Amino acid sequence: MKLQIQRSRRKSIAVKVINEDELLIKAPYYTSDKEIEKMLDEYSHRIDYQIEVYQRNKEKREEKVLYYLGKAYPYRVELGKRNNVSVDNDVIIITHTMSTTYDKVYDMFLKKETYRIVEELLDIYVPMFKGLEKPILKVKRLKSKWGSCAFLDKTVTINSVLLMCPIENVKEVVLHELCHFYYHDHSKAFHALLEEVYPNHRKLERELKSYAFLLQ
Repeated sequence: MKLQIQRSRRKSIAVKVINEDELLIKAPYYTSDKEIEKMLDEYSHRIDYQIEVYQRNKEKREEKVLYYLGKAYPYRVELGKRNNVSVDNDVIIITHTMSTTYDKVYDMFLKKETYRIVEELLDIYVPMFKGLEKPILKVKRLKSKWGSCAFLDKTVTINSVLLMCPIENVKEVVLHELCHFYYHDHSKAFHALLEEVYPNHRKLERELKSYAFLLQ
């Protein structure tokens, strides 16, 4: 297996699967090749598991389906006079004009739907938090996380890809970010608050990991 080694000021060694035949090793500057080899040998079972996960996620990414609120839909693409996405029980129909592509149309649809649904959730959830004002909502396509909270700017950012996941996961992420207005890390106090407002959050956080392939 091919190894890429990046040394930096980090304090520990981390391994990332690039593909089935390549690993990225992130290590502190002072780490020797022998120490890296020892680590790879000791944690070979974990690396094998990461490769299995990568392969499963690759298979999901290559499926000829689109996800919306946790359901995988076959999709049909049509050329038309205006951009549009319609979702029914069986199929997603994407209509796009000559000046754009169907994937961009679907991205725009997800962003619009994310604004609509998350704004409704904020109206429901913000009153649950004492003294909290409704934050500004931003929706973006993020590469590595489902959402973020900029508490100083009173802003919550939600990844539009999140709307591909089940609605319960969407709710959990929104509540997770709202809790960060009170606790800016993932301390015990933070988790206690999240547990109070959404007791099922730990199960949903585990389930959300199965949708990580959507971020890539």
